[in-house]
Amino acid sequence: MDTYKNTMRRKMRSRQAQSIAELPMGLWFLLIGFFIPLLGLATFGYKIAQVYWATKDAAYVASVTSTYDPSTGPPACVGMKVAADNVFANDMAGFNATGAIGTHTLQILQKTVGSTGAPVIVTPPLAKGSLNVTTYIYFARYVTVSNIPPFLGSGWKYAWFPAIAGLNAPLTVQLSYDDYVENPNGLTI
Repeated sequence: MDTYKNTMRRKMRSRQAQSIAELPMGLWFLLIGFFIPLLGLATFGYKIAQVYWATKDAAYVASVTSTYDPSTGPPACVGMKVAADNVFANDMAGFNATGAIGTHTLQILQKTVGSTGAPVIVTPPLAKGSLNVTTYIYFARYVTVSNIPPFLGSGWKYAWFPAIAGLNAPLTVQLSYDDYVENPNGLTI
């Protein structure tokens, strides 16, 4: 004889069995649809931070280098650009897992003291009489343009699935960092 209690147990069992049958599909959806893209975004954050720190280190080294042109400095001196490029390459080699490839340039900025306007890019080495440290402040700006490869690689492009930067194509990031030139006299010929 079927009682109310037995009927309720059978209904509860059937609902639990249904949720157990759907659990693997739900877990696959969470894994593939949520955790893997989240891991990809986290790796982009790590790689962009790495390029940023390498850019910052290169700008700092350029700003403390004694001269822009190595031929005008002491015998062991390297120029601002060469020193900055070496530091950037060493920092990026320390994190060789990123595979970030790109270009990097060094610019010298001249900003009027007390001005809120944009700084002017000057081309060093400056002429001997054109350096004016009472009117201008000089900055070294190191600019990098890096192509950061995606987490899952870029080999899975299909005709029906376009190339999306960061998902299955490299993400291009441009970063720059300015630092005060500690020895502006080294910018002259």
